[in-house]
Amino acid sequence: MNREAAQVIANQIRDKVEGRTGVLPQFLVENYRVQRLNGTYTLLKINVGSGRYVHVEVFQAGPADHALMTGLERDRSASDPFNNIASVSDH
Repeated sequence: MNREAAQVIANQIRDKVEGRTGVLPQFLVENYRVQRLNGTYTLLKINVGSGRYVHVEVFQAGPADHALMTGLERDRSASDPFNNIASVSDH
C-alpha cells in the first residue's frame, strides 16, 4: 500500500469520521500502517487542519470490500503515536 491508496481509504470513511467530529476543513493522510489479520486493518494519521489530527482505524475484509471505521481518536497532534486506537461502532 502507498500513501495514495491510504488516502482513498480515508476518503471512503470521511463521512463517518465527520459524523463524530463535525465537518473538517481538510482530510489528508500523513502516515499510515497496515496490519493483516483476518482482513486488513489500516491505521491512519489524518491532518484535519490547524495543526490538528485524527487517528482512524479502518477494517476491510477483502480488497474489494467496503471500508469500515473501527477506531477513532480525536484531538491528536503531529507527534502523537498512533497505536491502540479506541474502538468505535461503524453501524
